[in-house]
Amino acid sequence: MHVCKRPQRMCIDMPRRTKPEAEHTRETVLDAAIQVFLDQGVARATLEDIGRVAGTTRGAVYWHFHSKINLLIAIDERVRLFGEEVLAKVGSYSGPDPLGELGRALIAAFEIIESDPHLRPMLTVLLLRCEYTSEMAPMRERQQRSNEALRAELGRISRLAATAGLLAPPWRPETAVTALRALLAGLIHNWLQDAEFRLAVDGGDAVRSLMMSMGVSSPSAAARSTSEA
Repeated sequence: MHVCKRPQRMCIDMPRRTKPEAEHTRETVLDAAIQVFLDQGVARATLEDIGRVAGTTRGAVYWHFHSKINLLIAIDERVRLFGEEVLAKVGSYSGPDPLGELGRALIAAFEIIESDPHLRPMLTVLLLRCEYTSEMAPMRERQQRSNEALRAELGRISRLAATAGLLAPPWRPETAVTALRALLAGLIHNWLQDAEFRLAVDGGDAVRSLMMSMGVSSPSAAARSTSEA
C-alpha cells in the first residue's frame, strides 16, 4: 500500500511516464511558468495558473517543482548556463590586451543575449518580476554567488591591466570593477525595459567608451603609468 507523506491536498499519484515524456512535461511546465510570471509577476502567480497555461494540472506542476521558488531556480539555471559560458571565455584570457579582450567578450555576449529569444523573458522574470522577500532567500543567495563570480573575474582582468601598465590613471582595479558592474547592470535593465534600446549596438558603444577611458592610449603612456604605480 502506498503511503503519501505529502500534505493530503498534494497526494496525487502521477501516471507513470517514460523519462523523455517526463522531461517534456517538465520543460512545458517551466515554459508556462515563465509566461505566467511575466504576465502576473511572481508574487501573484499560482501553481494553478501555471498548470492551466501548461495544459496540465496543479498536481503535475507540484510533482515536478513543488514550489514557485524551485521554478525560479530552474529558470535561473537556464540563464546561469549562458552566464558560465561567457565567464569561461573571459576567464581563459591572459594575453597582452586584457581590457580590449574583455570589451570584445562583453559585446559578443550582448549579441548572443539579443539574438536568443528565450533569454529576454527569463531575465525579465528574474530581474523585474521578483519581489525578494524572506522566502526568496535561496534565489538571493544564488544571485549573490553569481555576482561574486563576476566581480572576481572582472577584478582579475583589471589587475592584469594594471600590472601591465594598461589601466589609465586615475582608474584603479577596484574602481574599474565597480564601474563595469554598474554599467552592465544598467545596460541589461535598460534593454529589458526599453524596446528600442539595442543591447549589442547601443550597449556595445557604452562598453567601448568605458574601456577607452580606462585604457592608456600609447606605449609611452603605459610606461609612465607603470612607473607612477
